[in-house]
Amino acid sequence: MTTETINKPKIENKKELAEPPKVAIVIWDDRSTPLDIVLHVLVAHMSIELGKAIDIMTEAELKGSAVCKVLNSRDIAESIVADAHSCADVVMTNLTFSVEVL
Repeated sequence: MTTETINKPKIENKKELAEPPKVAIVIWDDRSTPLDIVLHVLVAHMSIELGKAIDIMTEAELKGSAVCKVLNSRDIAESIVADAHSCADVVMTNLTFSVEVL
């Protein structure tokens, strides 16, 4: 029986293995959407606990915007934002979210 040494392949381009950039879902304060609708969207469509949703909503009111979630996938973030915008459209509000690269 012979022992064979296995060498690890060299990585030519480390960028290929780099993690995708993190993205944030940001809520923008529009000064017109009722607070109960904002909370509903944050809890039901973004899976955020009520206490955290209240903190996010308060920060958006005070600063104009707030980060709702940080994700590793832009596609998932954009899907969540599209779902949240659909809900806002149904109840005819201007509630706005965006996806920002961190």
